[in-house]
Amino acid sequence: MYNLDSIIMRTLLILFSAILLFSCAGQKNATDLASQKVEFEKMNELVKRGNFNFSADRAVLTKLGPMDLSGNFNYLRFKNDSVFAELPFFGERYMGGGYGNDGGIKFEGAPENLTITPNIRKKKVQLEFSISEHQERFDVSLHIFQNNTANLDITSSNRSYISYRGSIEPLEN
Repeated sequence: MYNLDSIIMRTLLILFSAILLFSCAGQKNATDLASQKVEFEKMNELVKRGNFNFSADRAVLTKLGPMDLSGNFNYLRFKNDSVFAELPFFGERYMGGGYGNDGGIKFEGAPENLTITPNIRKKKVQLEFSISEHQERFDVSLHIFQNNTANLDITSSNRSYISYRGSIEPLEN
């Protein structure tokens, strides 16, 4: 049979253990949030500086689904005030292209209407801009996530929509 003192001691021990457990969990969450905020600020600063490279490992096609791009040299590069791209294209061309064109998406120059939208709640930074090359206009949207992965969406005046999945990394100076 249990006496009243042992029941009170067990109850206090359980209560103290529960308080200790929940207080440690709350500390971990606060630490995680602070760490995530620091990582987000690093990513946001990288984007604002404008010296980074996006490399795609998958193309996501509207009609065919994902396509592996391993071993396929491709990039979207921001350097200073300019953007450079050389990406494979798998889709339909509506017009243009001509002979001698390899069919990929290539452009370079100053981006038009560049907007940078940080979203700390979704832990991403979104860049949107337009650029023209050889009578073709590209509307580009790059979503960069906290773990340095990114989604690149390109809409063209002469081609079907295409999307890429990959990662970003800072450029060496």
